Amino acid sequence: MSVPQAHIESSQRFALRRGATIIGALSILTLVEYLLAISEGPVFLPILAIGIAKATLILIYFMHIGALRRSVPKDQA
Repeated sequence: MSVPQAHIESSQRFALRRGATIIGALSILTLVEYLLAISEGPVFLPILAIGIAKATLILIYFMHIGALRRSVPKDQA
């Protein structure tokens, strides 16, 4: 059974749009992180929170951590 070509193209467009959105979010978070780093005052906790958020986005969307968990057979989990 084959998947219609329109569905494949639609899912590819969705994946590209989601990837571009995540890259944009990471760019904005990096800019905020930089602006905090050059400012004066207590910035450790905000920078730590931004770093954790960025790491989470990268793990979920670019390293596909969720797909690894779903692909483990139930008898091995």
